[in-house]
Amino acid sequence: MGKAAIVTTIRKFREEYNKNYFTDVCHDFVKDECSLPVDNANDRSWDDCYDFLFKYLPRGEKYQNFHLVFEYVMPESLKRADVLILSKDKILSLEFKEKNRVLRDDIAQAAGYGQSITHYHYMTEENDMLVSTYLVYTPGDPTGNHDLVDILCPINFTKKLSMN
Repeated sequence: MGKAAIVTTIRKFREEYNKNYFTDVCHDFVKDECSLPVDNANDRSWDDCYDFLFKYLPRGEKYQNFHLVFEYVMPESLKRADVLILSKDKILSLEFKEKNRVLRDDIAQAAGYGQSITHYHYMTEENDMLVSTYLVYTPGDPTGNHDLVDILCPINFTKKLSMN
């Protein structure tokens, strides 16, 4: 089994992937490589993720060669992080939600992915990479506890990523 559905740069994501192709690749990876059921809700989530990233990923030249990893399979499990953004010394783990409220389970999910990448992925340790974990709410700033994990949404996503 491969470790991710798609590994590309921000530049190639914008130039080579349209929404249908992106969603099809993610769909087929989860269904065929991970042997997990996939339904219309999954496809809608990938469409939403694509639209959000295409619109809000930083456009500055210094970001164009950062790598994007979609549906990354966590070490020692079948859990999958929605998106990882890799620079030379940082990894950003993004867990996307199409909700208007922060839920405890969402916080636990995102935090678990961050811990897994930080503690169980040899490249992170070997390269002394900083791991930051975020919940990304695509509809807008959600209600609920913002203190336990960093929350990104349309109003702060580009700025926050530009600072990393």
